[in-house]
Amino acid sequence: MHESAVDKFEVFVDAYLRPQAGTVLEVLDVGSRAIGSGSSTHRATIIARGWRYVGLDIEAGENVDLGEADSFQR
Repeated sequence: MHESAVDKFEVFVDAYLRPQAGTVLEVLDVGSRAIGSGSSTHRATIIARGWRYVGLDIEAGENVDLGEADSFQR
């Protein structure tokens, strides 16, 4: 993920999720698979605030907690 996307996500979290500070949240990141070495993800931002991060992607890989291997063949 491009670094500008990481910066924009920080702005989003501060604007929309800050009121939830101290609340138990589970954040689902759809399309979470990290592609390439050193790729940034949203996981650290969410975990740093004490929330639970769940990465979902159609393909297993780095930063994926839940996968749907055959989602287009149903």
